[in-house]
This record gives sequence, structure tokens and C-alpha cells, in this order.
Amino acid sequence: MLHAAVGAFLDTVTEREFDPTVLAVLTVQGFHDIHFIHGTFEFGKDVIAKRRHPETGVIEQYAIQSKAGDIGQGDWRAVRPQLEEAGYNTRAHPHFDGTIPRVAVLLTTGRLKGAAPTDAQEYAAAIHRRNEWRIEFWDREHLAAWLVSSPELALVSLDEQSELQRMLTDIRSDAVDEPSLERFTRRWIDAPKPGVASLEAAMLINAFQVRSRLDLAAMCALQLFRGACGTEQSETTDLQARSAKRLFQSIALELLEAVAPHLDDPAHLALGDPGPTGMVPYAVTLVRLTEILALAALSSDSTAIRGELERVVGVLATDHPGVARPISDQFAVSIIPTVLVLHRRDPATAAAYLRSVAKWLMDRTDPAFNGLGLGTMDDNPRSVVERLLGGVLEATTLSRSLSSYVLTVLLDICVALDEQDLYRDVLSDARALGITPCTTKVRSDAAETYQRAGGPVIPVPRLEYREDGSKSPDASRATELDAEAVLLLTAACRSRHDLAAVVSLAPADED
Repeated sequence: MLHAAVGAFLDTVTEREFDPTVLAVLTVQGFHDIHFIHGTFEFGKDVIAKRRHPETGVIEQYAIQSKAGDIGQGDWRAVRPQLEEAGYNTRAHPHFDGTIPRVAVLLTTGRLKGAAPTDAQEYAAAIHRRNEWRIEFWDREHLAAWLVSSPELALVSLDEQSELQRMLTDIRSDAVDEPSLERFTRRWIDAPKPGVASLEAAMLINAFQVRSRLDLAAMCALQLFRGACGTEQSETTDLQARSAKRLFQSIALELLEAVAPHLDDPAHLALGDPGPTGMVPYAVTLVRLTEILALAALSSDSTAIRGELERVVGVLATDHPGVARPISDQFAVSIIPTVLVLHRRDPATAAAYLRSVAKWLMDRTDPAFNGLGLGTMDDNPRSVVERLLGGVLEATTLSRSLSSYVLTVLLDICVALDEQDLYRDVLSDARALGITPCTTKVRSDAAETYQRAGGPVIPVPRLEYREDGSKSPDASRATELDAEAVLLLTAACRSRHDLAAVVSLAPADED
């Protein structure tokens, strides 16, 4: 994972953007007296530094010429005089010591290609025979190895590095949730350097895995997929999108391996918390886990893996009640992939699951049960919990939440699956309780990048559903992406969905 991310970074970084990374790498590799001297009078040296030879113990003076990208024969012929100048010229900086052994280095983020490697080795051998100085070549493989061992070095040139470090610190202290992850990863949308986004994602996912938060690691992979799809398309972004999808699949399989032995143990999946607040982490865990496994099933290219994922999703949805209890609108879209997987296996099971979700929503909003409604997309965790548990307490100051994106998703899925009776029942119950369907949309003059909120994303606080399944206003937008990609992007965005994609992925009932 880190190798791929580092490779993407090296493929997209420019020569001058890479300069701070070079300086950081040299420090970690044991160099000292490091000076960046790129300019008109550099005399073949972008950077000078000293290091003690690991075998002889002799301090050597390095002169490093940095280049970005691959170097072919023509490029090599152009850079060779610079290496020669770096070796014999002792000027350009007061700290360049011409009295000690010298090493001239060609550093490139790419590789020597074509005839360049052969000619370069011949040139280095000729210099060595004359015992004038030594020449070394540090190419993509050298840099990748160094950066994989210390990936944070690649990001030293970013203005946002402090924000990344705060994020990593928060992950280590279990202070990161999915909404904060989504806000942070908006910087990956339309990113000028997709390779940097890949590297950041690799670091975050590694941190989540260390903390055993595979659910957030999977969501991070989806945010990387969103970033690639929301960026101007190129060969690099296409590669990033495919890599992010494979990464999501691999994390989902890790989750599958972790959960499979405990499918018949609801107490284990409930985190062993029998107290009154235990229902909250239980529901969050089950809803998100099932969503991730269902998304992996719908996007897997392997028939065998897809079958096992579908089986596990079926067991979770039928044997573990928490799967049908989204605690807020943030988990509304979790319902979509779960229902689609269930419907493929057994439409009756899918309908029963939808009825369970609908009953949960109605009961949590019904004044007769002291319901305060489910949390909105903007509610903080404390408010979400208070809505779930505080309805019977006199101390609560919250009023009933009657705006529901969960309701929007329920009604649209009923339309997509042609569950007409269930649609009418849900719509009737919602009207009786005064619950209003809502969603978000992107302004017509802006591109859809699947950002959750802010910028061109505006709320649609009220949708009017009719008995025939139609609604107004129509917040859907045409997209060139396939339905599978849209479903993954929906999971990253979470505040709106594409009914056409749901319909496309829902198999027609067989007579």
C-alpha cells in the first residue's frame, strides 16, 4: 500500500516541489552540513552535504543534482556535464570542502531509460578509474525505499502538513470519527497532485489499522476514490481510482475475516456493553460493518468472494437487529448497499429489512414512545445520543427532529425495488408523524464532486413524495460514472444518493 502511494507521489511531484523532500531524506540518511544552493551559480549542485563513509569512516563531500521524471539518452547527455562540473568545481558555497573526497550524485524521481543506464555506468566507471571522484545514481527505487520507511518525509513541502500531523495524532488518541475524516479528505478533491493524496491516505489507513479501526480505514479508501473521481481525469487519477477501489476491497476482506467467526455471537459484535448506552456503539458498529461488506460484495470482481460477502451480509441483517438501526442521517446511505445485496439473494428478506428500518425510524420519532427523532447530518455525537436516549428525561432540551434523510432513502429504495405496498405504508406513517424527507444537492452551475456539505452543496429541506412514487423537487443529476462507482461515491458523500444508480443495481424480480 505504501509502496504504491509513494510511487504515485514520485510520479507527480515536480523538481522544485521535491526539493524540501530531498533535504529531509538527506537528514534521515545521516547527512550533515546540508545546504540547498540551486540557482544561477550552482555549478552542477542543487544540494551539497557531507556524510561519513559507512566502511572507511572518511567524511565525504556530496554534490547532488536533482531531476524529476525519467531520464532518457538525450536527457542524460544534457545532465552529464552538470555532474562533471559538480565533481571538479569546488566553488558555489563556503561550506563546500574541496579538500575531502567528493561524490557527485544524480538524483531522479524516475529512472534512467533506454541507452542512458549503460552510458551512465560507463561514465561512472571512467571517473572511478581516474580516481577523481565518485558518481552515484539515486533513482526511483532508492527514493521509494527511503520514503516507505519514513513516508512523512514526502510531505514536508506541503503547507497543510501540520493539519495532517494533527489528524494522525487524533487517530492515535481515538479522537477521529467519520465526519471529521470526510472534512479532512476534501483536500483530495481536485487535488493538483493526486500522488500526495495517495500518500496521505496510505499514512491515515496505516494509522487506523494500528488502532484496529478497519471501518474508518475502509472509509478512508472510499474518500481517496472520491478524490480521484472528483479530480480532472488523467492517467494518474484513473490509476488512483482503481488503486483506491482495490484498497477498499482488501480492507473489507480484513473486516470479513475478523467478523466471520463471531456471526453467531451477537454479544461479541455488541462490544459486550450491556448498559443503556450500549445500543449506540452496537448500532454504529453493525450498520457500518454491514454497509462496508455489502459495498465490497457489490463491487467485487470475484464470484467466490462476492458470494461469501453476500452470505455474511445476509446473516448480519437477519440475525443482528442493530443492522436495521441507523442512529442518524449520517447512516442513511448505509441502508442502500445492504438492501441491494439482500434483494439479490431474497427479495422477501430485503423487504423485511426495510420494514425493520422503517419501524425503527417511526418508533424513534413517535411522541407516544417519547421519541425525539433520529440525529440529522449536522448533529454532533452528543446530540445524536441524547435524541436516542433522552426522550424520557425531563432534563433534555431537544425538540423532536422531524427532518429525515433516512426517510428519503427508505422511500427511494421502495421505488427502486418496486415495493409499492411498503412505500405507501412508510409514506403514510411518516405523514402521520409529521416527518419530512430531506436531502442535499449541488448547484446546477457546479460540478458534482460528492463533497458532503459546504461550497456548492446546498440543503433540500423538504421533498414532496406522491402516491405514485414521484417526488419534487428532483435533485438528481446526470453522471457519466457507472452505477457501481456512484454507489461507492455515495458512501463517501453520505448526504445524497442517485436513485438511477440504485435502480440500475437492483435486479428485476423473476416471475
